[in-house]
Amino acid sequence: MAKKQKNKEEKKSFDFIIFTTLLILLSLGITMVLSASSPSSLAITGSSYTYVTKQFISAIIGIVLMLILSNIDYKKYQKFYKIIYIISFLAL
Repeated sequence: MAKKQKNKEEKKSFDFIIFTTLLILLSLGITMVLSASSPSSLAITGSSYTYVTKQFISAIIGIVLMLILSNIDYKKYQKFYKIIYIISFLAL
């Protein structure tokens, strides 16, 4: 019984300051993409929001993946570090 209580106590709380900072920087970045790409997007695709929509969808996917992966103990990633490294390198 003591082990179950210890595991629940060790679980880290959600860091709202970092998450708020992330959202502020993300919103500034998406605003910059909109202001920089709006004229060219309108000329090429007929919509000012083409590039911003892609950026916003990617941001949402990234936030969801971040929240999922942050709840997994990082020691479990140790088995797969080579594969993760290769995938990260190829993604760049």
